[in-house]
Amino acid sequence: MGLSYAPFEDPVAPRPPSYSPVQMETIKNLSAPQQDATECNYLVMFFVVGVFALALSDTMKSQN
Repeated sequence: MGLSYAPFEDPVAPRPPSYSPVQMETIKNLSAPQQDATECNYLVMFFVVGVFALALSDTMKSQN
């Protein structure tokens, strides 16, 4: 049983996707969320506040 080399170059380049105005129309009709109070935002804010609290406590310890 032999192993062949991996093909590093495609003999034929793949074609780019064709333009479809129907897909563009459906994307335009999507609406953005009305409220930004998501759980992910709360987690990010908690992380940032925690990092600042750790930096502040580390600064206070080094001064004493």
